[in-house]
Amino acid sequence: MEPAGVRFVFGVLHQIMEMAEAHDVIAKNPCNPILVTLPKAPEKRERVLNVEQAATVLEKAPGFLKLPIFMALVLGLRRGEIAGLRWSDLDRPKRTLQIRRQID
Repeated sequence: MEPAGVRFVFGVLHQIMEMAEAHDVIAKNPCNPILVTLPKAPEKRERVLNVEQAATVLEKAPGFLKLPIFMALVLGLRRGEIAGLRWSDLDRPKRTLQIRRQID
């Protein structure tokens, strides 16, 4: 099992044992983090495309996806934010775009 999976399972088990201890089902929580050595949490890496990679993604995208992909790459919008956009969110005179909703 991956370290993240082990840490997740331990967290759930720790909470269960904590509740059992609180309700006097057990005397002491055996899942005390002080007593257990967990695998190190994996580092979260941000994936950032360089200009050439972004251009390649746009070039290979189907036509109907080019604008949403462009908005994600250039504006940093998430998929749900892009899906929630309406024309009323765009203010052309001020050249602004407001993110008012997102769709899951």
